[in-house]
Amino acid sequence: MRYEKNKKTGIYSAVIKTANGKIIKRSLGTRNKDEAKMLAKEAKLAEIEAAARIKALTRDTITAIVAGKNIKIQEVVGEYEEFRKMKSHSKHTIYTEGTVINSFLKFSKLQNSKISSITTKHIYEFVNVSDKTSYNHKCKKLTAVKGLLTYAIANAYILKDPSYGVSVDKSLLSHKQKEKKKSIAFTKSDYERIRKHCSYFWSIAADFAWWTGLRIGDIASLEWDMFNDKYLTVHTQKTDARVSLPIDDELIGGGILHDTIARIEPEDKKYCFPIWKKIYDNVSSRATLAVYFGRELERKHPKAYEEGKRFHSFRRSFVTRCAREGKELSDIAVMVGHANESTTQLYDTGSRL
Repeated sequence: MRYEKNKKTGIYSAVIKTANGKIIKRSLGTRNKDEAKMLAKEAKLAEIEAAARIKALTRDTITAIVAGKNIKIQEVVGEYEEFRKMKSHSKHTIYTEGTVINSFLKFSKLQNSKISSITTKHIYEFVNVSDKTSYNHKCKKLTAVKGLLTYAIANAYILKDPSYGVSVDKSLLSHKQKEKKKSIAFTKSDYERIRKHCSYFWSIAADFAWWTGLRIGDIASLEWDMFNDKYLTVHTQKTDARVSLPIDDELIGGGILHDTIARIEPEDKKYCFPIWKKIYDNVSSRATLAVYFGRELERKHPKAYEEGKRFHSFRRSFVTRCAREGKELSDIAVMVGHANESTTQLYDTGSRL
């Protein structure tokens, strides 16, 4: 058995050769070769290949080789969650995808069924249910279910992927559902009003967000050790990207953040905002951070709230300002922690500030 990397996607497949020379490829759903080998071992692909070479690859043989063929869905879900934890996936991603998977099982009435009970129809109906959610949201639902099934296939709990060929049916969606909702950038006057009139934490958070483009979770998780005289260095919560920003750079405020840091009340030896950090660390409640800011904005700057501006609008403002000042897209991507500059390109850099 050998491993083959797809040139376009970078995903590894296990390549099995049968007795009559037929080649069987099986995607392992990962771009990491070591992980691919581990998944192949867990799926007992070497034993299956050996059976194929002596022309003994029957359904009964596979069943005998692969333990747990009829494993319950909930057991696979539990294993899958542990697997993602070991791979250091974001807690928020694990929680969000887990919520989607549980919704799928409840919607399809599969909570107590075997993993092999999932059908293409179950997945199609769940993804394309008639509701008001956006195209992107429906795609995320499909991705979450596919992730579980990829894990199940890699461990040989199922022999074929029932999600193959399933997609979001755009013909069932309205124009509004198909269109990507655009976040609106804050203007300089918006920022100054928020900084002046909002409560302590949100005033300071506005400083960091406007001058660095940091997400609310990164600001809530700031540690004292992230600052020195020249740089603010953050490993972002969402992607664990290392972002190191020169505090005295004009685009980063030209030294303004020194005063902002001095405004922080030292309540904890490690974290700058221990209360907000605790809220963020609770994956079931972290969404309330955005809700709290929305309420604050509605009270202190209702015009901006009515325009649809939210905390993420600061990040758009930062990207827009950097682009306006002539920064290359690749440089901006590094500054905001995007792994791919195509993500940065999605921001409306033509917005007026």
